[in-house]
Amino acid sequence: GTAPPALPSYTIAGPSGNVSPVTQAGVSLTLAKSYPVDLNGILTLTTSGNFGTDQSVLFATGLRTVDFVIPANSTSANFAGVGSQILLQTGTVAETITLTPTFATTAGVDLTPASPPTLQFTIPSAAPVLTSLQASNETASSFTLLIVGYSTTRNLNSLTVTFNAASGYTLAVSQFTSDLSQVAALWFQGASSQSFGGLFEISIPFNLTGTVPTGKTLLGTIASVSATVSNSIGTSNSIQASLP
Repeated sequence: GTAPPALPSYTIAGPSGNVSPVTQAGVSLTLAKSYPVDLNGILTLTTSGNFGTDQSVLFATGLRTVDFVIPANSTSANFAGVGSQILLQTGTVAETITLTPTFATTAGVDLTPASPPTLQFTIPSAAPVLTSLQASNETASSFTLLIVGYSTTRNLNSLTVTFNAASGYTLAVSQFTSDLSQVAALWFQGASSQSFGGLFEISIPFNLTGTVPTGKTLLGTIASVSATVSNSIGTSNSIQASLP
């Protein structure tokens, strides 16, 4: 038989430049002109960076590869039978994501260019992001703060907690700062963190001291607490939680 014609040029449409972490982005692939026979392909996702990789950077199929077909005499790839667009999750680690396709006829003839054009975009290094702050284990004179967030650089420098006094009270100490660099290094450099990317959780107890009027509690002198954390790039957003 005769060899199939050369593959037309193609375009992979999707994210470009710097892209926000923890987002879903759509990707499509289109031939410049129709091809006379059915095509099968695989789009492969790879990552690279200085801070490791986030294993949650995946296509909507839950894998780092996704099959596609381009029917004869058409131009748009159909991904895993779901349509012309496939979603991918960008994760929580600063890294570069590259999408590379391969092409073949249904008879198995490889049509992939020697240097196939790719789609590449970057999750940039940034200050941490805090997503939740919760007080728990409250007693009359103590509570525990649970702080959840992510750091794309997979490091943390410090935690700052601010106590906001309840109406009618003045706090002797209204701010607390803690060095997180060592405990963060233990977490991010440990094997247990590899499947969590840049995600972290901080649990820190507070024991309150002082005197209050009869019938009142030390916990009741604090209306709310807020927190920020920092990494090698900068300081996170501030997040607040009320105390009962």
